[in-house]
Amino acid sequence: MPPTTGPQGQPVLDVLVAGAGMVGQTAALALQRDGITHLRIVDRAARGHEGPGAPMRGCSRCAARST
Repeated sequence: MPPTTGPQGQPVLDVLVAGAGMVGQTAALALQRDGITHLRIVDRAARGHEGPGAPMRGCSRCAARST
């Protein structure tokens, strides 16, 4: 798929994936496999703390493990 540009000629994303957990990463991989290369994955967690295996909020056992 060719790059898309905005009104002033700046590059734009074709897809924004909200959530870098297992489902978000799988969706991004499937999109790339289908030829969508102008995408970004965002997550509310800080870099390195996103994705599967991240401690769950409100779980006291998980919070104790992450410190």
